[in-house]
Amino acid sequence: MGATHCSECPPEKRMSRLALQMCCSRCSSFLCLSHMKKHLRENAHEFGNIVGVNLILCRKQNLLLAMSIETGFVYCACCSDFVYNRVLEVMRLGAMNKYRLGLCKLVSWNPTDADIKAWDMMTRIGKHAQLRGLLNMGSTCYMNSVLQALVHTPVLRDYFLSDQHSCQRSPGTCLMCTMHQLMQVISQKKNLVYLI
Repeated sequence: MGATHCSECPPEKRMSRLALQMCCSRCSSFLCLSHMKKHLRENAHEFGNIVGVNLILCRKQNLLLAMSIETGFVYCACCSDFVYNRVLEVMRLGAMNKYRLGLCKLVSWNPTDADIKAWDMMTRIGKHAQLRGLLNMGSTCYMNSVLQALVHTPVLRDYFLSDQHSCQRSPGTCLMCTMHQLMQVISQKKNLVYLI
């Protein structure tokens, strides 16, 4: 929607959010409301019939319609106003709800070449991977589960195992240094239980 602009407006006015962007119901014209009024009258673009849908929109029945691309509201050039029809409103709300809930094709993900390359570079958990045991010392089960989640997060695991954390503080005063040590111990192949 942000890239669509009125083809009749001068370039300095095209980016204005004050001009309501409209789409003609009969052709692929995208114009601001003031230019759409002129377009509908000059071209006599009447609204076509939708099979099986009773659309009574205008008392004059000379349906020169356009739709707002931002809101989906229907504008009638004969009435010089936005018009309401229950069938169209139900269709508009249904489309808006599908879009918001992510149920429509508008939000489908089409990965770029860079996305595919990044996806291929991601490390996968082997089928024989197992969680390293952390022995609970009293009431530490919540801390245990948090540490397990952090240790098995690929981005954090890769960060700590590639020695990217460098600290000038004294040992035991930096939480990141402690996490680095934990990551080193847990990533070893030995079948040890780590005490917390």
